[in-house]
Amino acid sequence: MGFPLAPNRQIMQVVALIRHFWVRGDLHTGLTPICVSGPPMSSLSDLAASAPFVQSVDFIVPSDCLSGLVGALAERIELHSRAYPGFLAGCLHFSGQAGHQVGEVQMQLKWNSTADAQLALQSPRANEPDLFQIALKHRTRSIVFRTYQLAAEVRFPATR
Repeated sequence: MGFPLAPNRQIMQVVALIRHFWVRGDLHTGLTPICVSGPPMSSLSDLAASAPFVQSVDFIVPSDCLSGLVGALAERIELHSRAYPGFLAGCLHFSGQAGHQVGEVQMQLKWNSTADAQLALQSPRANEPDLFQIALKHRTRSIVFRTYQLAAEVRFPATR
């Protein structure tokens, strides 16, 4: 059984509240955001037409393959940053501890538009390994692909 989807109006209200409170600083993070962005919108169809596009790929691998997969995906993100117009950002997240049999890696790629992401898929650069080749090389047990439209983004300055 899935979760019921909220009507467009409710989703839009939540996005507006998040933006409002982060801009005002009412979330008590102690930090002032350096970027609060997202396209102006009145409905989800407006959002889909103008929002950045995010691809997320989750991998489950044997723990002894975790660092190799992270390295290979980091190289892929670096290639994207140099080779594809419309590529905005990429990040990798991983989870795995000594003694565990499996590790997880999540790669997120942010594009200016869905068309930019599709162009990259249709026109791979010479010697660019296919994502499935990378997965096979690192003995991936599971891959889950997801895509999203960016509704809102809040970034804070780095603190050290």
